[in-house]
Amino acid sequence: MDPKRILRMDYQNKRNQNSSKTGNQSSFGLMLSLLLLPLSLMAQFSVDSYGDQGVNENVAYTSPAASITGTPVGTVTYSLSGPDASLFTINSSNGVVSMVERDYESPLDTDGNNLYSVTVVGTDSDTNTSERELDVVVFNDCSASDTPQMFKLSAPDSLGDTMGDTATLRISLIGSGGVPQDGVAVMFVKTSGPASITSPSGTTNASGIYESTVTSASAGVSEFTAMYDTTGNGTPDTTVTLGSPTAIQFTTDVSSFNTGGHVGIGTETPDSSTVLEVAGTDKGVLIPRVALTGTADTATITNPAVTLLVYNTAAVGGLEVGFVFWDGSEWKSVCAR
Repeated sequence: MDPKRILRMDYQNKRNQNSSKTGNQSSFGLMLSLLLLPLSLMAQFSVDSYGDQGVNENVAYTSPAASITGTPVGTVTYSLSGPDASLFTINSSNGVVSMVERDYESPLDTDGNNLYSVTVVGTDSDTNTSERELDVVVFNDCSASDTPQMFKLSAPDSLGDTMGDTATLRISLIGSGGVPQDGVAVMFVKTSGPASITSPSGTTNASGIYESTVTSASAGVSEFTAMYDTTGNGTPDTTVTLGSPTAIQFTTDVSSFNTGGHVGIGTETPDSSTVLEVAGTDKGVLIPRVALTGTADTATITNPAVTLLVYNTAAVGGLEVGFVFWDGSEWKSVCAR
């Protein structure tokens, strides 16, 4: 055979062998590249929503366990971030979020509105992460144990006459939880009018009450405030804001005073213990509905009187929708019993 032909055949065979080897190497390289892709590009997962979460005040909060959608790499561990993260704890294995009991009247969340916000972060074994926002609302619990302090000035009998019929002033000191404040030094103070206080100072009884009769030699209206001792030294030093001032009226003859100074709507004989009685069997009293802007709002209603009652229609600024009253410094919710 021609030596040149033999050389050409040998060259072609080697070329074919190299071509085959190169193709195999390319296929192997592609497979190897796929195997060596970062697992983070192949793993996608998310921490599912915890749903709407809320708890009554003075009750500890515990969330459901976290649930995952998708395919994380290895084990997912959980941690917390966000504005109120320091107020929560989390089980790193199952994502259960916990918070100790909170006081509705003394919120600790960043916004001070009893909405505690936190971010749950899930991290898999290849450091892939997924985040889920969690908001926990703390509700106001109007139970008997949550009865607010009620220091009040009132006039159980607000009408007297110059012929000897007396009126009555009362101070009631009821502490938080409905506990009467016994043995507290108190004092009535007349701010205007002709009346005289029979016993202007004394101490509260076991029911947290101190009373005095009021007399007058002249007809007219007198106004009163009251003070109580906050230091325990026996000297009244703080004004009772709720009910101050309280008015007492004196006439020349209480027996001839029209309906005893009482007003009746729907009745001609209002109860003797009332200033105003509204009677009815198929209708109610409609309280003004007002959209307040917050607990300290004195612009919507200018100079609100202490104990002024309205139905708030706007859940903003720390207020809930419902009945609220002005306590002299802020609007407070009237709790349903």
